[in-house]
Amino acid sequence: MLIDIYEKYGISAIAQVDLLKRIHHNQPLEALSKMSAVILQAVIHKLETRIDSPFLDEVNKTMKMIRVKDGNYRLAVEKVVEKERPPMLEVQEYIERHLELY
Repeated sequence: MLIDIYEKYGISAIAQVDLLKRIHHNQPLEALSKMSAVILQAVIHKLETRIDSPFLDEVNKTMKMIRVKDGNYRLAVEKVVEKERPPMLEVQEYIERHLELY
């Protein structure tokens, strides 16, 4: 999203806010880690599109996590795949709801 805003409106349209401390209660750290890996893939995909050259191999579309169970460690490899979503202003359900509010 930041890349799109930067390209369309420039750096002056982006601001930073200091939240001091953010605690995420909705999801465990592992789920947030997967989410961050998918976000990184989306950024890389945007870069690949702009330079018209893929540089993210299939092997790099996996997330390696160390898991511990009963004192034993194992490496878990999970495929994480980015899926770019359209802007909300292009989602029909959002458009219909937005029009109902006004």
